[in-house]
Amino acid sequence: MKIVVTFLLFFVSTALYASNAHRSLNRACIENGRIICGIETIKRYQLENNIVHYEMVLSVGDGLYDKIGLHRIVKEKRSGRPIKSADAVMMVHGDAYGFGSFISSIDSQIVSHDHSIAIQMAASGIDVWGIDARWVKVPDDTPNLDFMANWGLDVNLRDLDVAINVARNIRRLKGNVNNKLNLLGWSRGGQLGYLYLAMETQRSKFVRNIKTFVPVDILLKTDDEAIRQSACLYSSILQEQIDSGKQYDDSGLILKSIAFLAQNYPDETSPVLEGLTNKQAVLVALTATYLTVPPGASYTSWYHYNGGQFDETGLPIGLTFSNLDYINEFARGAAPYEPARLIREATDLTCNTNAELDKHLKAISVPMLYVYSAGGFGKTGLYTAQLTASKDVSSFGVKTLPDDLAALDFAHVDLFTANDANKLVWQRIIRWIKNH
Repeated sequence: MKIVVTFLLFFVSTALYASNAHRSLNRACIENGRIICGIETIKRYQLENNIVHYEMVLSVGDGLYDKIGLHRIVKEKRSGRPIKSADAVMMVHGDAYGFGSFISSIDSQIVSHDHSIAIQMAASGIDVWGIDARWVKVPDDTPNLDFMANWGLDVNLRDLDVAINVARNIRRLKGNVNNKLNLLGWSRGGQLGYLYLAMETQRSKFVRNIKTFVPVDILLKTDDEAIRQSACLYSSILQEQIDSGKQYDDSGLILKSIAFLAQNYPDETSPVLEGLTNKQAVLVALTATYLTVPPGASYTSWYHYNGGQFDETGLPIGLTFSNLDYINEFARGAAPYEPARLIREATDLTCNTNAELDKHLKAISVPMLYVYSAGGFGKTGLYTAQLTASKDVSSFGVKTLPDDLAALDFAHVDLFTANDANKLVWQRIIRWIKNH
């Protein structure tokens, strides 16, 4: 009976907390007298060492899937009372993965629960926020994805603006100093970060939301003609796909499937990559990602997710920097679908000159830290940062091999999953944010 009563008290207190939080935070969805969203749900999860995870679903339109996720990872001084912090960051994910890519360790059976950048940031006293783009919320079994036809860069930037404003409003309502946010964008999220900052240059300095920017392993503009041509080819392939009626990219669904098979049936023949086992198939997708896209359409000729080890025949046999079992867990958290239009429009910006965007990029003046992996975008991403007006641009990368072995080196996903990522990457980002 005591256990039942305790459970009921916990359930009632949790329900009351959610209800009260829901009511008190409705004001966070009001910006300049205009309702910008509706808070549908709020959940609170206790993690370790007084760190909690708040997860919200925000309605941002009238459609069934017009919803975004908003996450907060923060220390609490007592239940329901986050610490006050002058340092806060909004994290923007890339293709295939939502905010879960920044906190993938919390449910892991393989690595320690604090082996995620968001957990490490929160442990250092940073107030961590993150978005799930609306496409992350679309279920695997959605029968018709035609609604994604309109989900281009404009929609994603508008949703990001909502998430950033709600995060700042909640911080203000809960007594934090009304400081601007640091912005961290990984991969496609880094491109969205540049575009968001370009958009902010058209606002008064007094109402801008971002004070620094950390683009992670990405470029938006390039002075490398081979990369530009790759972007042009990829953009044209995506446009042909859209014209044929397929409005979505399902790479996330394929990656989830490959990872599931590798976890559960590693030695059986792969139904995805002919002639390979399921374990070999997932290793090819991770370590030789440049081979899984149409010829000439890879972001860089050496681009891959995780640095790998290969046998004398050229087949991958393992990972060098990350734990394969953990990566399979990580991959199974991928979102199944992403709007093809979003990817095509972003890729087209790398392919083509855009006078208006170029003008706004040159007006960006916030401090920047470009973080890269030698096996991902490498130093090629530094060019975009150097196009801006920022007088404070720095960079660091993880490189363990000579340039001609970049296809084997520390890579795009290793930045967030590697065994030593906390030391090699996360703590360096944390120190930079705290010093700015």
